[in-house]
Amino acid sequence: MPRKLLSRPTVPLLVLGIWILPPRHEYLSGTVVNALREQHGEFLLKELVRRWSNHKIMNQWMQKFFQYLDRYYVKHHSLPSLKEAGLKHFKTLVYDAVKSTVVNAMLDVINKEREGTIIDRPLIGSCVELFESMGMATLD
Repeated sequence: MPRKLLSRPTVPLLVLGIWILPPRHEYLSGTVVNALREQHGEFLLKELVRRWSNHKIMNQWMQKFFQYLDRYYVKHHSLPSLKEAGLKHFKTLVYDAVKSTVVNAMLDVINKEREGTIIDRPLIGSCVELFESMGMATLD
């Protein structure tokens, strides 16, 4: 009986779709985006890096929890891996919503350094890493 249940193509997707995706979507589009929209300048960059770090950790745990699905079911049905799906989710819900504001904040911080102010260089490096990750191996 369990074998029959696992062979149905809709069961793993229902598990991911019902239990995980809606709360994750609500958290990213509501909590995270609202928290980022309240911040400005260097504080926006710090908040974005913190939220990105949290998202990467959550993605790693999701991969561990659903390792079997990711290795076998997803590959067998030519679906994007959980890592790719998590990156795409963050990109469409968070990154695209705050991208222009973040670019302006980064440029302001870089201009402050040019004027002689000491800045948080690792913060800028983390933001550049985020932008690189959101490119997802494309030139977008």
